Amino acid sequence: MNEYDTFTFHTIMIFWGICIAIVMTIFGQLFRIPLLGGTGILLLDAWIPVVVCVWAFQKLWKWGIGETFSFPFEILKKPFFLGGVAFLGIALGSLLWNAQYFSLFTLLESGFYLFRYAFLILFFVVIADEVNTFSRITKLLYIFLLSSITLVIFGFLQLVFFPNFTFMQVYGWDPHIGRLLSTWFDPNFFAGFLAFSISIFMGILVFSPLLKKIPRFSDFLKNKRDMSIFFLMLVFLLALILTLSRSGFLAFAVVGFLFGIFFFRKLFVIGLFGLLLLLPVFPKSVERISDGVSSLFSVVREQESIFLPDATARLRVQNMQEALEMRKKNEWIGLGFNTLRFYRGEGIHSSGGFDTSLFTIVVTTGWVGLFCFLLFFGGMIWESVLQFRNPRSNTLKRGIALGFAIGSVGIFVHSFFVNTLFFGLFLVFLFGIFGILHSKGWETIEK
Repeated sequence: MNEYDTFTFHTIMIFWGICIAIVMTIFGQLFRIPLLGGTGILLLDAWIPVVVCVWAFQKLWKWGIGETFSFPFEILKKPFFLGGVAFLGIALGSLLWNAQYFSLFTLLESGFYLFRYAFLILFFVVIADEVNTFSRITKLLYIFLLSSITLVIFGFLQLVFFPNFTFMQVYGWDPHIGRLLSTWFDPNFFAGFLAFSISIFMGILVFSPLLKKIPRFSDFLKNKRDMSIFFLMLVFLLALILTLSRSGFLAFAVVGFLFGIFFFRKLFVIGLFGLLLLLPVFPKSVERISDGVSSLFSVVREQESIFLPDATARLRVQNMQEALEMRKKNEWIGLGFNTLRFYRGEGIHSSGGFDTSLFTIVVTTGWVGLFCFLLFFGGMIWESVLQFRNPRSNTLKRGIALGFAIGSVGIFVHSFFVNTLFFGLFLVFLFGIFGILHSKGWETIEK
């Protein structure tokens, strides 16, 4: 085997490693590797570092034998990447600064999630570099799509065969009843993922010639791609409703509002009336929304959390109050990245973070960490907006960029109620789609 064949073999191996990582999201929380006596890590969390390390080895190997090699150096100069690196540095600094309060065992367990988060960010760089042809872009998009569809199908099956999740409470999971969870075991995280996916679908449909005006059903039948995307969007919306997740409903409302105001005004009005007509078919969703609104008014009136009408909202407000109190212990650099479980002393999966991602960041990495993270996440959204506004870009790329930008705004709102921005299964989709947007493969059709 000559040097060129070896390089080709490595490249193919890395690409399929990326594909396998995406497919692993289908298994959700089903496969965990025991680690340091805690809840362990997902098999996916161990696989992504392998893919990144093989990619890095390939680069070092080519450099070592004196060959030129491609590397997305332009990404390293982007504000979002600099913000991400700065956040990782602050997170590591906060952990080391507070090391005196923890044992070596605790520091290793806390630092491992930082290790995983760093590799998730590098996973984006690997995709941007290795997905270097339009053929690979389409293959990866299909794998994302098929993985998403499979997750929704598993969700419907779970709702039929395992509608009562209380039997998993002994393993640290919340006892959800009558809610769609899929293999992620959490309706709120999964609802955020569904809202984000719907946003991607809507972004692609923005460039459909059929939606320049209100389409007729016969027009959709003539365009199989747009008809399929529209149908999938409705299926994902049904799944979202069945999660009974108010944070998911809010994320979808943000996405729908932004698309409706800027792109689909007439369809937005029709869709709004259609949704209002459908609400009576899902009385549990109406009840959840009603309780959430009542709880919101209670919070605005500064009513004590024990008087909130909904139990979930009551616990969420108490969670936020706890975060605000813990923040005072070290406001600038925080209590140490991913150390909340040891401060809170809870043996449940959600104890590693507060219900609000920004509160989790402030408490663990301080105001400095929050600033860097906002630069990172906000930079991703702005970069996607720039790609959407670039008229020289492929329309598919512009549609995905638009869907990513608006979907990320929805996820940002979603993260005020759920710790979405640190949920690994969802981040594979978030960073993966963002990596595709920066893929060199687009250049082959845009020249």
